[in-house]
Amino acid sequence: MSFSPPNAPDPTATSNTQQQYNTQAAAAQQKANSFNQEAPTGTMQYVTDPSSPSGYKLVSSLSAPQQNLLDIRTGTQATTGQAGLDLAKNSAGMYSKPYDFNSATGAVAGKLNDWSARYVQPIFNQQSSNLEAQLRNQGLMPGTAAYDNAKNLLARNQGDVTNQYLQQNEGQAFGQAMQEYQTPLSTIGGLFGMSGPTGPTFQNTPTANIQPANYQGAVQSNYENQLKNYENTWNNIGKLGTAGVGLAISPGSTIPGIFKSAASSIQGGWG
Repeated sequence: MSFSPPNAPDPTATSNTQQQYNTQAAAAQQKANSFNQEAPTGTMQYVTDPSSPSGYKLVSSLSAPQQNLLDIRTGTQATTGQAGLDLAKNSAGMYSKPYDFNSATGAVAGKLNDWSARYVQPIFNQQSSNLEAQLRNQGLMPGTAAYDNAKNLLARNQGDVTNQYLQQNEGQAFGQAMQEYQTPLSTIGGLFGMSGPTGPTFQNTPTANIQPANYQGAVQSNYENQLKNYENTWNNIGKLGTAGVGLAISPGSTIPGIFKSAASSIQGGWG
């Protein structure tokens, strides 16, 4: 027995010890979750790794057919990446200065107008020939008002058709010139997109929870029990003192009897 109060636990030492338990529990938990897996497309295995807190690391391996497909894909990505780089170098001059859309549109529009004229001109000629025959069959000769009006009407209709396809061709020419300007860029972007690296895929494993030992709680509980015993001891001593005074002043009491009663009370309090 001790008549001195118990020492309070050292918070630094207690925290450090608790942290050791926490670290050990975390390592045990990680180890419990580190189990190998196998599938038709490959395997995942845990191998020793001293630098890892758990002492293990996960290594995945593809099956032979899947590894072959990955090699083909990697080779294709390298090829498309190089093609995109070459195309970008060859097209650098095209995009290093402002693009002349007017010239590009005019060149395309000229081709479209030429194609349209070649297509509709034979039709115009046939229409004119048919009208000429119709008018002569009706007895209408050049120079008459009816003849001139019919010929002018056909010319206006044919002119409207020509103006219409000229306007359509201009918008189409601008769109085609824009497409020709942007095609190398979109092609380069597509090639680089195909050649982009593939990020790794990590698998999640089931988690087994392991609770660390509550060392801090155990230390605090032990300290509180010791403190409670210390307080009870002095409370019992105080009670003994009061009982001794009462015995001393009571009639017929003896000194040996007082000490005997006190000893019995102390033993009961410390037991």
